[in-house]
Amino acid sequence: MTLCSAEVSASPAGVGKGAAASRPAAAFAVMAAAFLVIAVMHAVFAGAPSRLEGLDTDDYMRLQEVRDFLGGQAWADVSQHRLDTPEGGSMHFSRLPDAPMAAIVAAARPFLGDEGAETLLLVLWPAGMLVLYLFGCAAAAGAVDCKSRILSVIFAAVSLPTLAQFRPGRIDHHALQIVLVCFALYFVLRSFDKPKAGLWAGLLIVLMLSVGMETAPYAAALAAAAALPWLSGGDERGLGAFGAGLLTAAPATLIVSRFGGDLGAVQCDAYSAPQLAAAMLTGGGAMLLARAGGGIKSARGRLAAALGLGAVAAAFLAALFPGCMTGPYARLDPMVADLWLNTVGEARGLSGVLATAPNVASLAYLFPAAGVVLAAINVVQTRGAARSKHAAIFLLLLTALAVSAWQLRGASFANAFAVLPAALFLARMDARTGDGPRRVRPLAVLAPAALSPLPAILLSIFIAAAGGGDKENAAAGACRGPRAAFAPLNAAPAGLVMTPIDLGPPVIALTHHSATSAPYHRNVGGMKRSLAFFTAGKEEARALLEDDPSDYVIVCPHASDLKTLAARYPHSVAAMFAEGRAPVWLEEIPMRGAQFRFYRVAFNGRAR
Repeated sequence: MTLCSAEVSASPAGVGKGAAASRPAAAFAVMAAAFLVIAVMHAVFAGAPSRLEGLDTDDYMRLQEVRDFLGGQAWADVSQHRLDTPEGGSMHFSRLPDAPMAAIVAAARPFLGDEGAETLLLVLWPAGMLVLYLFGCAAAAGAVDCKSRILSVIFAAVSLPTLAQFRPGRIDHHALQIVLVCFALYFVLRSFDKPKAGLWAGLLIVLMLSVGMETAPYAAALAAAAALPWLSGGDERGLGAFGAGLLTAAPATLIVSRFGGDLGAVQCDAYSAPQLAAAMLTGGGAMLLARAGGGIKSARGRLAAALGLGAVAAAFLAALFPGCMTGPYARLDPMVADLWLNTVGEARGLSGVLATAPNVASLAYLFPAAGVVLAAINVVQTRGAARSKHAAIFLLLLTALAVSAWQLRGASFANAFAVLPAALFLARMDARTGDGPRRVRPLAVLAPAALSPLPAILLSIFIAAAGGGDKENAAAGACRGPRAAFAPLNAAPAGLVMTPIDLGPPVIALTHHSATSAPYHRNVGGMKRSLAFFTAGKEEARALLEDDPSDYVIVCPHASDLKTLAARYPHSVAAMFAEGRAPVWLEEIPMRGAQFRFYRVAFNGRAR
């Protein structure tokens, strides 16, 4: 794999020699940027991975998935058996990321022990993903213009919304997804010059989907991007190779990811039969269009053919899998949607973020929005293959920005892709002014800073200092570790803990207990049980526990989810817990130094 495309570099004369000479510089920039970012992150999060402190709920659950797999849980079984017991908790996680993580832990255990091996995973995995992300940025930028690679790496190294996915302890699948999308984009761009690269693009898109369905919009954007040369009357071989990659990878990935399980299962939120069918139809359609390309001369005719084929495929999928035509939250219980989903910080849309956290809005949206504008300018001001490549980046970034406007969680992807049009725009401007009068050269110094993520960061800091910080999630993360704080819970006999929704994953990962609920859309029953209990008055809550198998109750008085319930239901047990009080039928188990309160369920003076 090359990090540079000589065909569309700004300087035609001697470009091959220049590109080859600049490859070591780009590689050095990647490693230097990765080293600096990792060093800063470890200074900020000093010791947190070893203490299992401050991890996201998904990180705790991923760690437990790896442990369960190493402990003998079947490859095809990704359910969490200690969630929402006795039924067990169905999960939408993919098993594929567990394999390399489990390999790291298994290899390190003989030398570091269980805790040391897990600490190594929590440090090594995000650091390795960061290096790959920076290489992916350099590769994608270099596929358009060699001179933009180093600048793209610098921009990526200061893009805070994206870097948050690579902090120490972050082993959730989002970092891997960002890496896969970046390299899929690289191979799509390379397929415009070297058609066989389309094969790898198709493979990576299937892997993206198998890791998590959050990448479905980006997969669709990349599929459209792969067709751009064909749509403009260019070489159809790249589109054909892309289709072949999808057709090859789609069934193979299903077999590998569900080996030993039900290959015909229909799960709309995880890679299964519907996603296989979509990938196969897209791959077959791409190969059909490529084969028929010579017979369709006009761009309008080709666009009509592509849209018609897409409409037929969509209708076929809708007929086969009608239940998958709605979003993953369509079937949520109204109570769960109101009290959980509508309060999740990363599920907020643009209007919600602007209203509750204007500093976050600046950080999340300003740089990607500027990137969309720069990408459009790049498209307008270029010709030929370069225009198609800039258009591909524009499509992907516009899609990511739209996803971010729907849910804030997409901002890490949008900011990751925004580094490319910014770096490419500056590379083109530098090529234009490089031989101009000396008085224009200061622009070459000021422009990178102005078009980088730095203005968004500075504006976010200013807004936060002026009182515009995040009001809804200021207490998020409370009671998530450290490991030592949860250790005393293991002195109590293993049982089922009635948890607020966000406390379920750390209880499962840091103790031997089971939890009633966790923040996952498949855990509707457990979340409804938890919300019904915490929003009830003390007598109603007692009646609910009499019919519930829970042995314990845990609360964090400072956590944002408990405070939200207390504010909505001032006469509930959530309000009592938020004030540091508890019903008399709960017997507190003292936890010295812990932020949370742990209670044993007891009725008539007898522990259950």
